[in-house]
Amino acid sequence: IMFVLCPAALLYTIYLLQNHLAVEANPFLRYFWNINVWCFSLVKLSTYAVPLFIIEKIKHNNPKFVQNLLRAGVILYIFNYVVLSVIINK
Repeated sequence: IMFVLCPAALLYTIYLLQNHLAVEANPFLRYFWNINVWCFSLVKLSTYAVPLFIIEKIKHNNPKFVQNLLRAGVILYIFNYVVLSVIINK
């Protein structure tokens, strides 16, 4: 789910930013947005791709823990994205 959710959120974020419907709240990511969309995309993708890669490597040691961790990650990601988007861009 995270392999689909995160790129979809990235594409939606790019759409919103390019059309001036939102602002990037994260100062670290805003810096890369101000450089260009490709740089922003690479950095934003790496912020979740690296942790997901690590999780994939450790899931064989404790699959139940990783499954619960990923479920919690999906819930928190959606919650944060929706709530913070509404708060910041109202």
